[in-house]
Amino acid sequence: MRKVRPLLFRFPTSAFRLPPSDFPLSCARGFTLMEVLVSMAIMAVALFAIFRLQGQNLDLQTEASFITLANQLGDQRMAELQVKPDLNEGRFSGDFGEDHPDFQYEEEITKVANRKHLFQVKVTVIRRGEDLTRGFSVEGLLYRQES
Repeated sequence: MRKVRPLLFRFPTSAFRLPPSDFPLSCARGFTLMEVLVSMAIMAVALFAIFRLQGQNLDLQTEASFITLANQLGDQRMAELQVKPDLNEGRFSGDFGEDHPDFQYEEEITKVANRKHLFQVKVTVIRRGEDLTRGFSVEGLLYRQES
């Protein structure tokens, strides 16, 4: 009975040999301390920039959210004024109820000069937060025929 030997692949050792180098072997073993420090400094600057951009992104998202909601609330208040049968000149204020407790509005209604039935309406939506107060204004013209 014959023994079956496993096949062994043998490559010539010269196939895996690296070309000779001009540098001594001690220089090719790793990175120097200066290279490590420079790479760490570059990574620190890059990470700082990324974290700073992330903070700005959060600020911009908060501002965009406020502008979107304030615009909707201002349009809602303008729609309420459009369906009122009569408009009184002056400054008025109020809030948007339980749905938006942090938001309030101030409206200013004035007659347009030399126009009998035309009113200029400015609605300012205000959000008073713990750290700052923001405002957003919506303006328009409303026509009322006197009865």
